[in-house]
Amino acid sequence: PRRHAVAVAIAHRPSPIACETMSCRRPLPSWSQPPQHAWQLEEIKHGNIVTTHSLNDATKTDPSNGKGCVTFGRIADDPSLVDIVTAHESCSRLHARIAFDQNGTPWLRDLGSGNGTFVNERRLPAEACGKETDASNSNQKGSRGVVLYPGDAIRFGASTRVYILEGPEEFERGAIKLRSKLKDIVAGSHSVKCPSGKEGEWQ
Repeated sequence: PRRHAVAVAIAHRPSPIACETMSCRRPLPSWSQPPQHAWQLEEIKHGNIVTTHSLNDATKTDPSNGKGCVTFGRIADDPSLVDIVTAHESCSRLHARIAFDQNGTPWLRDLGSGNGTFVNERRLPAEACGKETDASNSNQKGSRGVVLYPGDAIRFGASTRVYILEGPEEFERGAIKLRSKLKDIVAGSHSVKCPSGKEGEWQ
């Protein structure tokens, strides 16, 4: 009976890989939304485009992922955890994620990787790194990560593969700043004196 009990316990004991996978959870920020515009990443190795990843399609890979979050990492055996596999030993099993906010802006966050995430060869700052559960306050600086713009080059760990982000012109670096400035102007337009002498009116 004792041998039988030991055999049953061993047979039902989760493998180390299974345990590690179970401890990894897909980050789903409460503030993220499915992207409404077309976004994609060109994966480049040694100057050549290896493949193109649609971020819109990646958010539909897992039916439970309905909040516009795309994950990167080495967990190739479980698509429910990783959307885009980063095939390099220096990359963590669940390395980083891109999430879209209500305005459609993409945010990149390092999920506590060992070797870092880089945008245009600049490593993400400490406040933009760590597991998603560590970022309980989405309004805190860096909790969402860093804003990405069309044309940005993303690299994970020591991998030489580069991912070039492609998106709408309206989300380019200068366009977003201009849009934000216009929002501020409109929000404060009640205090602007127009030629007609009426507040809040534009000519």
